[in-house]
Amino acid sequence: MGMGEEKTRLASYRMLELIKKEVQTNYPDLPLKILGPSPAQVVRVGGKYRYRMLIKCKNTKEFRAMMASCLEQFGVEKGLGGTTAFADMNPEGIL
Repeated sequence: MGMGEEKTRLASYRMLELIKKEVQTNYPDLPLKILGPSPAQVVRVGGKYRYRMLIKCKNTKEFRAMMASCLEQFGVEKGLGGTTAFADMNPEGIL
C-alpha cells in the first residue's frame, strides 16, 4: 500500500524481485507460482493504492521463512518509504 500509484506499483515489482532472488539463492527447491503483481480489485482504499500478488505454494516452514525474509528486506530497503507490504496466508475473496 502507498500514497502514490506509481510508487506503489514499483514497490510491488520490487517485492517480486526480492522473492525471486530469495528463492534462487536460499530456497531453490521451493515450488511456487506467482501471479502478479497487479492492481487490487479495489485499487484505492483510505487514500492509499493497493497492488497484490498471489503466491501459490504449500504453507511450509521454508515458505514462511522465505516470506519473512522478503518482508524484512522490503521493510528496510531504501527508496520504498511510504509503501508497506504484508502477507495474507489464506486470503478470502481474492477474485
